Amino acid sequence: MLNGLKKRYLVFATCLFFCACNGTKIKNTPKTIKTICCFGDSLIAGVGAGSDETKYHNQLKSLIGITDITANGKSGDTTGQALSRLNKIAEKKYDLVIVTLGGNDMLRQTDWKTTEKNIRKIFQTLIDSGSVVAYTSVVRNSQYEDICKEMGVIYIHSILKGIKFNDDLTIDKIHPNDDGYKIVAERVAKSLKDADLFDK
Repeated sequence: MLNGLKKRYLVFATCLFFCACNGTKIKNTPKTIKTICCFGDSLIAGVGAGSDETKYHNQLKSLIGITDITANGKSGDTTGQALSRLNKIAEKKYDLVIVTLGGNDMLRQTDWKTTEKNIRKIFQTLIDSGSVVAYTSVVRNSQYEDICKEMGVIYIHSILKGIKFNDDLTIDKIHPNDDGYKIVAERVAKSLKDADLFDK
């Protein structure tokens, strides 16, 4: 009888935990994160940064205490164009892949069904490779957020909030400068810590 009660309690506690996390269990966790790849477009390529050291992924290193962070970004890439680089990323089996894509889809008015198909393929391929996946969006988008919840991906929204169109933080009202990338890195680091991937 006691064992049965313990089992029911554990199930109940587990359900409470998942409800507290908005019903999302992050795929491939728990995992000790040692290697990270930032995969995406111009924000990952570092357009606007004054030096390699001030690019977003390099500023992220000191904030989470991880030195092995690789950037694989191509300026102008849509979700569809990024598929050509996907398998090479998956083959590396990074512990964590942070995906930053979709902005160029919006700029080019790509059909949402096409974008959704591409982003789902990107997420699933990386999850199947064993990586924890995080997705960063420029603004909060319920469509991306729903996909992330469904697929067990960490959703990090509004990374450019207060940065876009700010001449003090961008080079062209869109791409961050060194100070802008510092803010982006801080926001991503906080979200990863909130997801219990790193110590706060």
